[in-house]
Amino acid sequence: MLDTTRRSTYSAAARVIAQRLAMSAQVSGGRATWEIEIADPDSPNIDDPRTILARSDLYQGTSGIGLFLGEYGVYTGDTAFNSLAEAALRHAADDVRYRAVSNIGFYSGVTGVAYACARYGKTSGRDEFTQRAIDLVGQLQLPEEPGAPFDVIGGPAGAIGPLLEIANYTGDARATVLARKCAEYLMAAAVWEPDGVSWGMPYPGNIRHLTGLAHGASGAAYGLLEMYAVTGNTACRYYAEQAFHYERSAYSGVHGNWCDFRDIAIGQRFRNEETRADLVHSIRNGSLKRDSTPHFMVAWCHGASGIGLTRLRAYDILGDDQYLEEATRAAQTTDEYSTANAGASCALCHGLLGNVELVLGVATRSGDAATTEHTLCQIDAAIERHGGSQERWPSGNIHGRPDLSLMLGEAGIGYALLRCIEPSLPSVLLTNGGSSLASTRASSTPSATAGTRLNTPNPPSAGCGFDVSCDAASAGYAHVAAFFSSTVRTFARLGVSCDSLTEARTEGQRVDNASRNFGPVARMHEAIMRICRLAPTTARDQLCDAARVDLERYALAIASFDFLDELLQDIGSPQWEDLDRSIKLQLPTSVSVVLTQWDWHNWATGSAEPARRMQWHLIRRTPRGVSSRPVTRLAGTMLNLLRTPHTPGEIEHSAVDAVQSGAVDSGSASLPVTAVLESIVRKPLQEVRKAVSDQLEVAYRSGLLAVTHTGPGK
Repeated sequence: MLDTTRRSTYSAAARVIAQRLAMSAQVSGGRATWEIEIADPDSPNIDDPRTILARSDLYQGTSGIGLFLGEYGVYTGDTAFNSLAEAALRHAADDVRYRAVSNIGFYSGVTGVAYACARYGKTSGRDEFTQRAIDLVGQLQLPEEPGAPFDVIGGPAGAIGPLLEIANYTGDARATVLARKCAEYLMAAAVWEPDGVSWGMPYPGNIRHLTGLAHGASGAAYGLLEMYAVTGNTACRYYAEQAFHYERSAYSGVHGNWCDFRDIAIGQRFRNEETRADLVHSIRNGSLKRDSTPHFMVAWCHGASGIGLTRLRAYDILGDDQYLEEATRAAQTTDEYSTANAGASCALCHGLLGNVELVLGVATRSGDAATTEHTLCQIDAAIERHGGSQERWPSGNIHGRPDLSLMLGEAGIGYALLRCIEPSLPSVLLTNGGSSLASTRASSTPSATAGTRLNTPNPPSAGCGFDVSCDAASAGYAHVAAFFSSTVRTFARLGVSCDSLTEARTEGQRVDNASRNFGPVARMHEAIMRICRLAPTTARDQLCDAARVDLERYALAIASFDFLDELLQDIGSPQWEDLDRSIKLQLPTSVSVVLTQWDWHNWATGSAEPARRMQWHLIRRTPRGVSSRPVTRLAGTMLNLLRTPHTPGEIEHSAVDAVQSGAVDSGSASLPVTAVLESIVRKPLQEVRKAVSDQLEVAYRSGLLAVTHTGPGK
């Protein structure tokens, strides 16, 4: 790719970085570390730095620095840098072993340390580091706590490709087994969306489940595609492509980018107890203001650059031109951003040397020599500005202050310069698991969504080695069932065949001009609506009633919804005992109630005919998806009133009227929130009123009710 002059220039710039690392290393007992700056976790100001000695991680620790130094030493044959790389890798491996770290993350956990050791062992022939990698693989564990990070930085999504590479470098089959378990974890943790699948992160400040490579859906898709490339498991492909489908709903043609669903300003206020207390105070006094402007970032971690890399990898594996088109659009946005922000961060995570990987990758595949030259000129200019021995590269750290690490600083910049010289050097931004393009190009493989049947779930293929559904058909069935299983089952009992649903679903595709972005859940929704619309008058009311709950669940799932708004409402609302009785309560936007005219719930459990009996259903959306369950008539009456603001006294009065008028029956369905009410129909009035008040309190504490005038300003 580079001519002789550029090779010499890039090599000289990489050498300056390697020498700076050598001069600043703190070496003792055959181990090396460096001083780094992090955001002070105890300070209320995110910009306040704290200087610490680097730990083991690949992102900003000694394994990342060691990885660069090892590659540089092998490339140049300068054994001094090999020795320093070995000291850095020993420090990293000992650090995670002594601290008993088991985090499977690539950039922040043990997998990254194992990868750096395995890679150096392979390139240098030093068996010590191959053995260290094997030992570290035995230390790895998948997260067990609920809601643990799934992402590329610290979770299973980023570990799959590197683990497959570790298996290639060391011959340790346990790494391959772990990679498979990571894929299983991702599929089990996925949240079904009407327009794809997503994953939640256990951090506040997110408006919706994130897009992007580092912490979003693209990262999970990348890991699953690497597993598909090695195993051919079509369930992995289905989830990956549905993750891309979810991100398409966040794409802005105006910006040529995917929306970043983080509210960074609010998220930073959850950093510690002091900043959180200040946030709660701001919510309660009404001074908190949120910026509702959509946010877009152009970087490897968030936005077009990283998302484009995953689409480029999808194109290499699947051979689908759609992904090359998306990668090309992302590369155009990335190039425009880099051109407009010359002189800004040059780091891999969020800077020039991370962004150019996508632009050069797309240009290489399309044979675009002009874009390649333009991008190399950007790197040339950056070297001229920052590559001298007296200059420091602008980093991805706080305010661009000098940083020596792989993902935020100069070690990563040096690594990227080496990759420009030697393109065979593996990327640290998207580790491909060692699968070759020839073996992974799957253009002849049927689409992951093709032929998905909705009448009976396909059992996992025997001997596939996965503990979850092993094919796309099973995954597609589960996806649709997450929204419409009750309707499909009830329609079948009412005599609407699954073939009719399949035909209507196909018609739904035609209604949308067979758009590739019209997913299986949307197609089933269209099928159900079409069946209800075309049913004979005598059957229409019953069919529509049977589908009502699932249709409302679907409507709530596709509605614009802000997870952060509800979180702020929750933490900012006063305690129940502090509520003024004049304060009005209301259902939040994440909660709905639906009334059906037939008791489909009990009929589904075995009744011969559906009973003509009104039944209320509570439907709730959370970051884990949309759920529904039947509630008592009194509960439904109360919750339905709360579609509009009411004071506790007004609700109690209405509930008491319902009890006294006999409007409450003793149906078998109940919720803990209101189950007590069925036993108080014949109680004295004062006891009834107190019971209603108690149940309102439980509903409030469980998040089913919100204070209407408390919350963030818009």
